[in-house]
Amino acid sequence: MPLNEGNKKITEETKIMASDLTEEGLLVMNAVYRKWMDKVVDGKITPDDYKLLDKALKKKA
Repeated sequence: MPLNEGNKKITEETKIMASDLTEEGLLVMNAVYRKWMDKVVDGKITPDDYKLLDKALKKKA
């Protein structure tokens, strides 16, 4: 089941829970999510720029 089932609007209340992720997904999120989020908040990347997340996922594969 997608985290954003039905393409609902993503808001500040949207949460990703560890139980929503696979073991591999949790490792990726723990490794790079904060760095990605900080760059989004600082305006250095857009929220749809997943390069950091993709790179971390490929590294784990």
